[in-house]
Amino acid sequence: MARAWPSLLLLAWHSSALVLEGPERRAHRAGGLSHASVLQRMKYWRRATSAVPSTGKYLLFTPDAGGLNNIRIGWEMTGIVALHTGRTLVLPPKTPMYLLDWGPWNKELVGDTSNWTGSTRVEDLIDVTQLKGVLPTLTMEEFEAEAGMKWHEARVKAEKSLRWIHFKQDNVRLSDYEALTDKFIFMDGSSRDGFRLGQWWLQGGPVDELRPELTEADWGLLRHGFVWHPDAFNIAEKAVFYLGMFDYVALHARFGDFAEHQSQRTPDEIYENWKPLIANASALYVATDRQGQFDGFAKRHGVKLVMWPDLFESATGMLLSEEKQLYTPERFFKLTGLVEELICTYAKVFVGTDRSSFTGHIQRMRIHADAPVTKRLTHTDGDPSLSEAGSQSAREIQVPLDEIQQSIQNWETRDWLVPPISQGEQFRQRTVSLKRERP
Repeated sequence: MARAWPSLLLLAWHSSALVLEGPERRAHRAGGLSHASVLQRMKYWRRATSAVPSTGKYLLFTPDAGGLNNIRIGWEMTGIVALHTGRTLVLPPKTPMYLLDWGPWNKELVGDTSNWTGSTRVEDLIDVTQLKGVLPTLTMEEFEAEAGMKWHEARVKAEKSLRWIHFKQDNVRLSDYEALTDKFIFMDGSSRDGFRLGQWWLQGGPVDELRPELTEADWGLLRHGFVWHPDAFNIAEKAVFYLGMFDYVALHARFGDFAEHQSQRTPDEIYENWKPLIANASALYVATDRQGQFDGFAKRHGVKLVMWPDLFESATGMLLSEEKQLYTPERFFKLTGLVEELICTYAKVFVGTDRSSFTGHIQRMRIHADAPVTKRLTHTDGDPSLSEAGSQSAREIQVPLDEIQQSIQNWETRDWLVPPISQGEQFRQRTVSLKRERP
């Protein structure tokens, strides 16, 4: 599939600053892009045409114990195991998920939760129809009808088969699962069976130890199979259209329940280091779990700052207010993280929080979507192996303006191609000096 629209990027340098004024923004202002064309361009996967039939052997799992993107990494790696073992992935029953149904919420965004269900299904968050076209997949109800037993009964039968694998911890290989002959096997989220197979500290792909066993179809599953729910894309499109697709700068700043404190910087520190980009952006979208940290930021630095609450205020024409009315408060809140990831995905340049799985997934989707700049950019180096002595200066990131400019120029001259459904990208990233362990 060729790029949705041709364009020649206008680049200019002023006082070592990169001016990001792109043709998509100009076309947007002139009415050249429709909402439908923006939504279509946001779909970086090849649409499945039919469901892959069940295999008669099943892999059951429960969601990871962490937050949303840790949960996502868990089910994606479980899907890789299912693909390798010729099994049908069985989605679990609804369950309370951390930070979606309980935990240290940002109360300003959550509001009244007294009427909430307090539980979430995986199929509330992903496009199940698309997944079924890439990997044999059944919902809990479909599994029970096909297998003739309750999900919980099958789990009891399955748990015994993986006890010996649990003892291997980080030495688990895909071939270990392939050796299992049981009809049912189970990967436990509370034991982090799936999550520990993924590079949570980078882009969420499989750990290096598994990569020699991976096939092209595995990478295809990660690109084409596991995509966020269509509701998230429909909501995010409104914001991407408003900001100008591939025209603005996006930033992820994590401050809440985040163990990697060495990865954090204050908003003003981030601005000072990344000023050449931020000061000249058409707009800066900030995805953050603590919007109050940015109080006064726009006025101090003279930038057009947009955050999640602004999308419901007069400054943006109450952009998402009508969209919000289409969902229950609980449903809309649970889509917030998905939508913000997508808004960041379609920025011209994205700067994230190191060792955040939220940032990692955005970066991965930017690779899938062929964003103008796909280099992994973070506002500081969160590698825990850096010594404490002089750590702040050691962690400072040198802004690669020349490389960013060259990436944008290259992007303007190539076609955007969506690979076949059985193919995807390998997420290459340095891993030697990065430690997996959380502090």
